[in-house]
Amino acid sequence: MTSYSLTLKFSQSDANAINAAGQKVVLVKSVTGGGSQTAWVTFTPFQNNVVTWTEQYGIYASTSSVQAGATIIQSSSVDLAQTGVEYPFKNNTFQSATVPTSWTVSATQYATENDNGGTFTFGLQQSASLNGAPVTPSPLNAVTVLNGQHAIFQPHETITVFLQSDVDNGAVISTVSSNSTTIDLTTTTSQTATYNAATGTFVVS
Repeated sequence: MTSYSLTLKFSQSDANAINAAGQKVVLVKSVTGGGSQTAWVTFTPFQNNVVTWTEQYGIYASTSSVQAGATIIQSSSVDLAQTGVEYPFKNNTFQSATVPTSWTVSATQYATENDNGGTFTFGLQQSASLNGAPVTPSPLNAVTVLNGQHAIFQPHETITVFLQSDVDNGAVISTVSSNSTTIDLTTTTSQTATYNAATGTFVVS
């Protein structure tokens, strides 16, 4: 499995100003499959910050509603999900993976079916490491799935980075209050970006 690294740098004055303002760096990962984006990794910055992760994803189910600003609480999960199969959600837990007979899950997609008798929130989750400290698996997206429906997710190694206050890991993102920068890791495993206070964006170097 592939490992990735994203280094985000700040000058002393910029890091000091951001922390004094009570803002955080927010990382959002791109996922195809509908629903809302969620804050994957959030942190108050040092001058040098390194986020690392591996190409491993889980699927979660939640009773949390998909509302702007709400934090998604993961109620059940498959921490290391496989692609190309479907995980039925029944009896409040994910069942063993099966190969769908009436439709197809590609070799790069993750899938689940809601057989739990109600409406639930589903999405992908992923763990990370921040400056050497582990970050517990956090939602990457959140979609409302009715009973009997399927959900198919395709993650992408594309990260959107911005500054925002009052946001934690797993929070549903509706609007971004500051300028954002998209950092592409689909063709490389490591990127470094420096914060530019004049534009409020990150410059990839």
